[in-house]
Amino acid sequence: MSQYNSVNEEIKAQADKIKKQPLPRRIGYFWYYHKWQLIGGTAAVLLVGSILHTLFTDHQKLYLTGIFLNTRLTNIERAALIDEYASANGIDTEKYSVDFDCSLAYDLENPTDSVSTYTPVMMLAYSEGNVGDFAITDAKTFDFFGSAGYFQNLHETLDETLLSQHADRLYYYDFNDGNGSIPIAVDISDAPKASMLGYEKEDGVLFSIFYNAPHTEQALAFLTWVYSE
Repeated sequence: MSQYNSVNEEIKAQADKIKKQPLPRRIGYFWYYHKWQLIGGTAAVLLVGSILHTLFTDHQKLYLTGIFLNTRLTNIERAALIDEYASANGIDTEKYSVDFDCSLAYDLENPTDSVSTYTPVMMLAYSEGNVGDFAITDAKTFDFFGSAGYFQNLHETLDETLLSQHADRLYYYDFNDGNGSIPIAVDISDAPKASMLGYEKEDGVLFSIFYNAPHTEQALAFLTWVYSE
């Protein structure tokens, strides 16, 4: 007979135990208890996203979509950032859409809260729905999403100029697949505009490009802009 009085009580007890476990155990726990919500939620998000995408692009062409995880930006600051970026790069926002999603967050210490449960679903939707171009994440949280294989190998994406510029900033991840460590992010903590993105240098701010980003060139242009004075 179970020592717990309900499923919720068991989940809470297991959550308390898992906080002390290494990241792979935490990921396994999340999948075990939330896989059906994740699969169902992802399907729903992709369906709604597809419908909205069709309606939206009837009058406006997608230009750039970025996801800011655990950012401190408010809605007003987000809108101002979009305006400033579009203005600085001569983007006609009547014809083209620039969208920065600043609503997502993930708490490694409490992965079962409402926002943390919702965020992996949205990240999957942005990736597999061919909608997201780049993601910015604090270093503490990055590996959870980087391990999912969402992001491009930057050795294959950055040209010689950008590789030279960011050689010392590349963040390597080992997927334990026999291919060694792969650079899947750029540490932009020292970028002049890092604070404008809602992060502080001590956060260890990492910039990645989704493996199937529809606008890789625009994502790279954003990286260049972040380092402009």
